[in-house]
Amino acid sequence: TSPVAVSLQNTCQSHALTALSGRRQTRRARSPVLPRHVSDMLLPLRALIASMDAKETIPQIELACGDNVTAMVLRHMEPLSAGDLARLRDFAAAQATFWRDAQGGRLSLAVTSLFWGFGAVLQFAVLKHAQDALGLPLSQGAALQAVVALGVVAGAAFAGRHVGLHAVPRVLPAGIGLGLLVIAGALVTQVALAIPLLALVGAVGGLLVVPMNALLQHRGHQLLTAGRSVAVQGFNENASVLVGLGLYAGLLRLDVAIAPLMAGIGALLALLMAVPTWRRRRAWRPGAPDTVSRPAAAAAAGAAPPGA
Repeated sequence: TSPVAVSLQNTCQSHALTALSGRRQTRRARSPVLPRHVSDMLLPLRALIASMDAKETIPQIELACGDNVTAMVLRHMEPLSAGDLARLRDFAAAQATFWRDAQGGRLSLAVTSLFWGFGAVLQFAVLKHAQDALGLPLSQGAALQAVVALGVVAGAAFAGRHVGLHAVPRVLPAGIGLGLLVIAGALVTQVALAIPLLALVGAVGGLLVVPMNALLQHRGHQLLTAGRSVAVQGFNENASVLVGLGLYAGLLRLDVAIAPLMAGIGALLALLMAVPTWRRRRAWRPGAPDTVSRPAAAAAAGAAPPGA
């Protein structure tokens, strides 16, 4: 098909991208009209424009999409400074470097971003489930969050000792198991069953996220500088959190009961994790040492969302 031009101006709900810099912040994290890979860039683009010297003189961004090519055109009313040009190049290069890396960067960034979004939603879902399904007050519901956190610590400790970088693809099925455990948790109505189940949810989450964070740090060190890799990771993980909490809040506003909501979250996670799990049999080598050092594993464990 021939390329089509689509203006991001309406999608961002502003007549100028000054709205993206904070004066009238857009509420959209994604757009159903745009291609998925472009939609996922809305939040990072907002942060990029906000950091530019020319943020007051960029009226719109235009998008051209073809079968195999995507191009964005920033309309600017004044010449861009050298600093802005450098920011644009760094932004594009850093994002592309990670998402195109077939030796672990893309895999680890996708899984950790998904985990952060899922973990943020789970924190609130556990509290509501404790009140609605288990009949617990808020204080005791918060104790269940602590149970999940203890499970994460246990799973992280096990992964740090026993899972090496060469074995990272082997933990991918844990993501499917994590989703199935959340579905099971949505059906539990007894505290005695909820406690061990939530501890297991945390343990499986820790087992999954520690190797992925270790691989992400390893590939980030090889592909980019430490600061740039952390920036890419922060963009994607926080965007995932924002999208996850936005969906959760929207479903609650529609009066969706917590049990089917949690079951849906678990099913979605299991489905999304099934994709890299299915592909893991393909040849893949991270070019890394055979084992994750304990300091690296400890640092990776620290990236797990609290209470998830």
